[in-house]
Amino acid sequence: MTTEQFTLEMGFADGAGTQVVGQDHPLVSVFRRAVQSGKYTGQWMFLAVKSAPDAHPKLLGTIVWTPGGRFLFFHGRVGDVQSTHPDKSLNGKRLDHITLELAEDMQRFEEHVAVLPGGKRSRGQVRCGPVHAGHLHPWFSLLLRDLDAYEPLPATFRFEFSIPLSDVSRRSRALMGSGKRTASAFPQPPTGSAHYFQLDVWAGRGPKWSQKFADALPWPTLPGVVAGHCGEPVTRSGQLHDFTDDAGVITVLTRPSGSLELAGLMHTVIQPAQRDR
Repeated sequence: MTTEQFTLEMGFADGAGTQVVGQDHPLVSVFRRAVQSGKYTGQWMFLAVKSAPDAHPKLLGTIVWTPGGRFLFFHGRVGDVQSTHPDKSLNGKRLDHITLELAEDMQRFEEHVAVLPGGKRSRGQVRCGPVHAGHLHPWFSLLLRDLDAYEPLPATFRFEFSIPLSDVSRRSRALMGSGKRTASAFPQPPTGSAHYFQLDVWAGRGPKWSQKFADALPWPTLPGVVAGHCGEPVTRSGQLHDFTDDAGVITVLTRPSGSLELAGLMHTVIQPAQRDR
């Protein structure tokens, strides 16, 4: 098969420096499938945040709305799966992305984890259940002691790849999809005590998805997650990101008090309120 070499170049006005990246880099995870198979990338959003208003933005990951109606998240940091899920088959393998399928009526959800390299046994750790009335789905959280492990966005990055010469026009359109990026800053916490970084991502579908409940998830209430939480009010920064008129996510950035004992990519399910009998 005859191929032709191409270069994808993208820039960020508030970035710093120039990078030439390979297909394993988090900046191009969202484009990898299109390069390899020619399938449409979909709608995507670079989830870039700042630790403070004057800091350089860092890529926490990429959220995708696929042509098939799924949400994907590619983590902005290369790492292996280390999960407490009963399915241990993916632990120790490199994380590719996590997937969320939401029913159009927002009644049920199903999630799974995907690892590299792809193949028949690269999917697993399935979670499913109901979406509680009046809520969006609390898809995942990132609990971080700091943002040191995440790379600042470059002013320019370049990604070189090959495309079959017979399919250049179609694959070029499929590769880029429709993209955007965030530029949110974490709120600044009070001085004098420890605070960590928390990102919560809520997903929704339907004509009124953006009107449903989304807030910071109460991770400090779970044993073994946070030490020294004093219960003080948490400063929040929320932002709505719509992919279509009836699908999108809401991100909530907070700086809760306390010291993290368990950091990383977290899953949870909201339990319905208990009624007095």
